[in-house]
Amino acid sequence: MWARQAEAALCTSSKKSREGKDKLSEQKHIEDSKILTIKEFEQGIREGKIEGYVCTDCHHKQIDIMDFCPICHGPNLKKTEFALEGKVLTYTIQFVAPEQFMNEVPYAWAIIELDDGPKVTGWIPFVSKSSELPADQRVRFKKSYLPGIVFEKIS
Repeated sequence: MWARQAEAALCTSSKKSREGKDKLSEQKHIEDSKILTIKEFEQGIREGKIEGYVCTDCHHKQIDIMDFCPICHGPNLKKTEFALEGKVLTYTIQFVAPEQFMNEVPYAWAIIELDDGPKVTGWIPFVSKSSELPADQRVRFKKSYLPGIVFEKIS
């Protein structure tokens, strides 16, 4: 009788231990899946994706590496892929550029509001005059070997 009780206790203990490990593993998986590293973000850009976070509490959307929501300060963030099209909110035309953009001048350095909400900075090649980029110009993310987040005008 004592042996059966010991065996039952051992089985229960073993089962609880497995469940605990499964929960820990599941929790770790959820945590890992929400973390977006700079390397992953850059890899996504090379693959033609713009990734960021949505706060599951207040629904704030942002394309930054972060641990908590800057609006509600909650930790409940979900990694997501955002729209590839949007509109130009503002820009400046660059005639003198950093070394990595030397062969690309002039270009517009812009703040783009993506169709599903977040704002992102990027650049639009072949813009030398403000008349070439009217207010609210529609743009599309362009997968490119060039540095940064490149957009192109949509006619």
